[in-house]
Amino acid sequence: MNKTNPDNICSHLYKEYPYHEEVLNDMLDSQYKLQKHYHKLGRSVDPDSKDIDERIFEAIYNWNNVTVEYFELTEHFINGGDYKNFANLSPDELMEIKFEYIDMWHFLMNIFIYLGLRGFPERNFMDIYDHVREITHEAGENYSVDRELKISMAWNLLSCSWGDLCNNLPYKKWKTYKKKEITQETLMMCVQVLLAFIQFGLVLGIEEEEFYNLYMSKLEENINRQKRGY
Repeated sequence: MNKTNPDNICSHLYKEYPYHEEVLNDMLDSQYKLQKHYHKLGRSVDPDSKDIDERIFEAIYNWNNVTVEYFELTEHFINGGDYKNFANLSPDELMEIKFEYIDMWHFLMNIFIYLGLRGFPERNFMDIYDHVREITHEAGENYSVDRELKISMAWNLLSCSWGDLCNNLPYKKWKTYKKKEITQETLMMCVQVLLAFIQFGLVLGIEEEEFYNLYMSKLEENINRQKRGY
């Protein structure tokens, strides 16, 4: 059990931070530095490892962590088969769900980093959000669908986006590859995963500035946890 935060409650951690256009790549860079730090502690693979197999399997491992965080997110409204309507959640419960979502983001960024991505070509986070809003609107999102089902649909889209990317990686041990590499085309598929994840966030009511605040709040806590010997 975590003695410093035994129930892993995070809603009280939320703070606001100065927002700017390029927060997306700032978040990616902060996460990269954190993984380099963990590597020095012997807790993770070096993001700059020359061993492509090592980095690919670290990326797959991090997807497993994304899945666990999604499960923890759903536990806030589906617990032991008991269904709790989203509309009945308290503000603190909703904030806990948002922090579970941002925990998913930490591990998604690890995937991007281990595949070699060091920056997104479209750096303006607000423009990316606007693009997701536009394509969601054009797809004719059914607003009569309840929030819980929308979350499930958003998870399916995110999972399929990752599956598509993963299928283009040379990870199959039973297959002979002419050349093991992560192509630029495959790397750019990270953008599709990002778009699916932002769409997921919009289902939870997370806009771009809150997204950044959530990330920075949890990053600060993660750093402090390391200092406390977590």
